[in-house]
Amino acid sequence: MTISPAEPTIVATGLRKSYGDQLVLDGIDLSVPKGTIFSLLGPNGAGKTTAVKILSTLIRADGGKILVAGHDPASDPDAVRAAIGVTGQFSAVDNLLTGEENLVLMGDLHHLGRRRSRLRAGQLLDQFGLVNAGKKVAATYSGGMRRRLDLAMGLVGQPRGFPWMSRPPAWTRGPAATCGRSSASWCPAASRFS
Repeated sequence: MTISPAEPTIVATGLRKSYGDQLVLDGIDLSVPKGTIFSLLGPNGAGKTTAVKILSTLIRADGGKILVAGHDPASDPDAVRAAIGVTGQFSAVDNLLTGEENLVLMGDLHHLGRRRSRLRAGQLLDQFGLVNAGKKVAATYSGGMRRRLDLAMGLVGQPRGFPWMSRPPAWTRGPAATCGRSSASWCPAASRFS
């Protein structure tokens, strides 16, 4: 049996970004196969967050070629946004809502409709081990429960690629890697999952 590599979900070639005179990304190349967990590891100021912002259409690159789920973030940002989910460094959980209400709200933002939003919320509460907490106000959740809810919120729209995480929790990371100090020294740690 021959195992062929999965088609890439992300391809970036020569990715460049500067803020004024400060070069942040200097010709980064990466290819992330579909169905992998991929981490960008590096010291503070290495450009990790900038790369995620570019790949998720929040800012434009100064140079390079990029495809995310087969779409160019610069020319077709709506298609990229439809294909990904984003979970930021800081939680987007609304403490005044229950876990289920937070997920239903995300479903509404994705235009799933009330019925599909509730169904998707139930699926995600189950998948993330939050069924018993789903009717409780999120302010009562432990830190780990809040992070799981936040990750589930990034998956409400059923991204075709994968959820983006800025500063993912340790349990979502691939194998450890040691990184250099240069912004061009990216240390991807990827592992397959099924």
